[in-house]
Parts: sequence; C-alpha cells; structure tokens
Amino acid sequence: MVEKTSTTAERLRYIIETENIKQADILERCLPYLEQFKIRMNRSDISQYVAGKATPKQNKLYILARALNVSEAWLMGYDVEKERQERPEPVSPAAAYKVELEKVSKNFSQRQMQRLLEYARMLDLYKDGD
Repeated sequence: MVEKTSTTAERLRYIIETENIKQADILERCLPYLEQFKIRMNRSDISQYVAGKATPKQNKLYILARALNVSEAWLMGYDVEKERQERPEPVSPAAAYKVELEKVSKNFSQRQMQRLLEYARMLDLYKDGD
C-alpha cells in the first residue's frame, strides 16, 4: 500500500523552490490545459493550494500535474515516483461520450441517427433540468 507522506501544498512549494518558479508561473503553465478543458483557475486558487488552505479537485489536480510534468499521485503527496508516466493524452468527458456513442450507434439506421440527434438537441435546450 502506498503511503501519503506529504500534502499537495508541500509538493507545490517543493516545485516552486526546486524549479525556482513563482505561483504565477504555475498558472501560466496551466493555461493551455485550462483552455483545452474549459476549466477556470486563477492566481487565488494557486495561492490557496500552495498555502494549504484548499486542495484542488480532481480536474484541477490533473491540470496542475500535467502542467508541472509530475504524476497526480505524487502531487497529492503519495510516496510514488514524481515523474509522469507517459500515456496518451486524455480526452475530454464529451469526447469520451462521443466515442461511446459512435460505438453504440454504428449500426443505427438513418432514422435512428436522426432521433439521436433530436434527443441531443432536446437535452441541450433543457440543460438546467437535470
């Protein structure tokens, strides 16, 4: 069993110190991923994480780890390798559903495809009705 030996705040401070960067640099490194996944993060968030006053949720933890080129588990404070294991670039949740929809619908008739599109448009209209 892998032990948690540190905190995310301590790991972020370690990166800041060893790489001689600032909190603003961390945010700058995150920007491409924030845009790609349409997630918001600002200087205040980084400051809260570094101070240990808040812990990043999974989506922001992923972005931080990716931007800093460290593993998510290491950034969370677990006693694991710091370096990221190379893996294919993850897809957004929407893209993952698209892949699944393509699998499910590959043998649909034209009419079934039209109905699927109509349903998707209806869901888009009633987003708040979940």
